[in-house]
Amino acid sequence: MHTRVPGCTRVFHACSVLAAGNVCERNPQLCGPGRCVPHRGGYSCRCHPGFWLSTQGTHCIDVDECRRSPQPCTHGRCENTVGSYRCLCHAGYRPSAAGTDCQDVDECAQSPPPCTHGRCENLPGSYRCLCPGGYRAAAPGQPCQDIDECENEAACPGQECLNTPGSFQCRPCREGFRLHRGRCADINECLEGDFCFPHGECLNTDGSFTCLCAQGYTRTAAGTACTDIDECQRGGVCAGGRCTNTDGSFECRCPAGFRTDADQAECQDVDECREYGASLCGAQRCDNVPGSYRCCACDPGYETARHGHHCVDVDECETLRGVCGAERCENVEGSFLCLCPDSRQEFDPVTGRCGAPPAPPGPPGTAACYSQACGVLAPNVTQQQCCCSLGWAWGTQCPASPCPLPGTEDHDALCPHGPGRAEDPGGAAVADVDECGLFAPRLCRGGVCVNAAPGFSCYCPSGFYYEPEHLQCVGEPHYNDECAAAEAEPCEGGLCLNTVGSYHCSCPPPLVPPAMWDPPICAPPPPPEAAQAVCWQEVGADLVCGRPRLDAQVTYSECCCLYGQAWGMDCALCPARHSGTPPQAPPAPPNPPEPPNTALNPKYSTEPPNTALSPQTRH
Repeated sequence: MHTRVPGCTRVFHACSVLAAGNVCERNPQLCGPGRCVPHRGGYSCRCHPGFWLSTQGTHCIDVDECRRSPQPCTHGRCENTVGSYRCLCHAGYRPSAAGTDCQDVDECAQSPPPCTHGRCENLPGSYRCLCPGGYRAAAPGQPCQDIDECENEAACPGQECLNTPGSFQCRPCREGFRLHRGRCADINECLEGDFCFPHGECLNTDGSFTCLCAQGYTRTAAGTACTDIDECQRGGVCAGGRCTNTDGSFECRCPAGFRTDADQAECQDVDECREYGASLCGAQRCDNVPGSYRCCACDPGYETARHGHHCVDVDECETLRGVCGAERCENVEGSFLCLCPDSRQEFDPVTGRCGAPPAPPGPPGTAACYSQACGVLAPNVTQQQCCCSLGWAWGTQCPASPCPLPGTEDHDALCPHGPGRAEDPGGAAVADVDECGLFAPRLCRGGVCVNAAPGFSCYCPSGFYYEPEHLQCVGEPHYNDECAAAEAEPCEGGLCLNTVGSYHCSCPPPLVPPAMWDPPICAPPPPPEAAQAVCWQEVGADLVCGRPRLDAQVTYSECCCLYGQAWGMDCALCPARHSGTPPQAPPAPPNPPEPPNTALNPKYSTEPPNTALSPQTRH
């Protein structure tokens, strides 16, 4: 079957050739990497660079340039590629721009230059460093390195060698060091002597040493030894005592009644009352004072507790029956109150009944009178009544205007009528100042106050004396020992026991001690009598009788068998319990004189007098 080609209608063969084209057009890839050139009856191949014609001449094949002689890439390795080749250069060379040749690398032109301490010289494929004195290259192509001249032990004979860049220095060893193998080594002084001994420990340091001193010692100025610290000179220790320096420490000697604290910084008061308890004062109250203590009787309105360690309140409403008359009595701490049924009334201690309240405070010109301890002696008195008697200051509050001292011009001007005398608040008359009534109950506490003209008298119980600073009766710190007076023979036939302010005769049964008014002889007991007297419920270690039974008087037998330990105003001791000795009554004492009546507190709160008596009462 023939196909008709347009334009080829006349000659079939020619049109057939034109329709088919030449061989190069029919097969463009006929020559491969080259150009196909048609010829009559055939074609030829013109190969691209890097290719050549095959032996048959029919196509182009790759040329392996690496097989040429001489080979390309003189300073590298040749690697063939399609139509070409490339050079893989050795160290120190790099390929050219076309990659067909290896060119030398100028290392000396690099930045930074490879020879830090020398001059760089380029070589084919490498370089070398021309090093100055004191430097050398470890190998060709290596930088210049410093030569350590000190590795030669003979570089610095007798001195230490110090290497420097490009050179070295010789220097002697400083103090505390010595040469060892060409180097200065620290000397351990602690191994070469008894430094810091015996009060410290040696610690080696670089080129020297230091002393670690024991407590109580410090380093000397040179630091080579330990010396004692004088704590007493330094201060801050043993305040209030006497400081004595010792080797490595100090001693603090405190006055009697004081002792040092744990740090010996100061002497502190010893609280003997707390440490020793009732063994110091027995039945009395123990008050600590700086450096000592004192034994005190209980304050008015209190009595010693049964165990004797402290004071307890006295219930005056029970012990002083009828003290408020027909009115109601209420006990308060240290005193008592008489209460009226009508709050608008007040109790009158003179009549023992409730009535209208007293008149309002005095006229202007009256104020409070104070004692030296700033205690109120009287609330509303004139300055003359206060300062001309026993007041210390006068005014609305304490500290107030002090009273002038007796004998001064100011005192004479204030008290023109003499001590103990003053004008009444209205100034109409001059009268004696009744200190016992004006200043009760602050005056003569624990005793009986008797007014005089002028002045007053305070009668204290046996073994006590009047202390004017506190206006009260206190125990005598020193008293005579009647039993020591051998010529007196106060207890003939018995044993004399000294007491505070008196003495007591202890007679062997059945003899009884003498009464106050009898000769000091132990005598047989008189015939039994039903005499009644006060019963003492306690007898202290100093044989002072206390805690009287005030509700009723009893016989000697009733007292000793039922209630107490002593009987009567002469404090006749009862036999010891379970001794088998029956109590035999001593002679009945006569009625003692009644003490003067004492004024009661204007607030109707009274404080009973001290009822402790010794076996023999003195006035």
